[in-house]
Amino acid sequence: MNNPSIDLQFFTNVGEDFEKRQYFFLGKLKGVKEEFKQNRVYPHLGKLIELQRDLEKLINGFNQIQENGPRRIKKIDILNKRIEFESCLPKDIDINAVEDLIRWSLPLLKETIHEGITICEFVEESIQIENVGIEPHYNLEGYSFVPDVAGNVLHIFRYKVSIFTSTDEKFRTLKTTFIKSIDTSVSPPLNGLKLDLIREFKDLPNPATYAVQASLDIPFEQTLLPVSKRKLLRRLSV
Repeated sequence: MNNPSIDLQFFTNVGEDFEKRQYFFLGKLKGVKEEFKQNRVYPHLGKLIELQRDLEKLINGFNQIQENGPRRIKKIDILNKRIEFESCLPKDIDINAVEDLIRWSLPLLKETIHEGITICEFVEESIQIENVGIEPHYNLEGYSFVPDVAGNVLHIFRYKVSIFTSTDEKFRTLKTTFIKSIDTSVSPPLNGLKLDLIREFKDLPNPATYAVQASLDIPFEQTLLPVSKRKLLRRLSV
């Protein structure tokens, strides 16, 4: 989409522009849905999910006002995604309009997010991830081969899994680094590509290597690559 993405700032200082902002919001969602129809999911889906989380945090802040008595909002802190309170309501923010716009927007936002997630789930079910050679015990670093069906190209990435631990949960993220692309009409067997990588990058003498098998003509950057990364991370987390 050509216009800037909607962020939390869009929902503040609504004032007399309430209906105008509704139409603008609907236009942005329409643009996202047009992208989804072309199976171009990212980065739109990720931004919408983040926006939903931020708006729900603000709604929780409004709920606290109703539950805890006559505290007033000092300001909406966009950067830290929280509401600050004081005894007097600032004159330059129409809090009721902000809350009304958020509550009106959330169901439409969730509906659009569901459409994007449905596409991702369909793509994920349509692709397979296979070992290239013998899978080593250590698989937190290695290589992945991801095809761009429309471009007749095989992209080679190096990946690394990082593990973060919070107070009660463990999170894993997968970072990929692009290495090179190969024309599939002249590319050697996958085992041969793996041997070439071993010779070129001595720090991984026995790398875990996975090949994504995909037959659908799906946009590579916007859909196939992020979905295949998510599926690979899920496999490595088992």
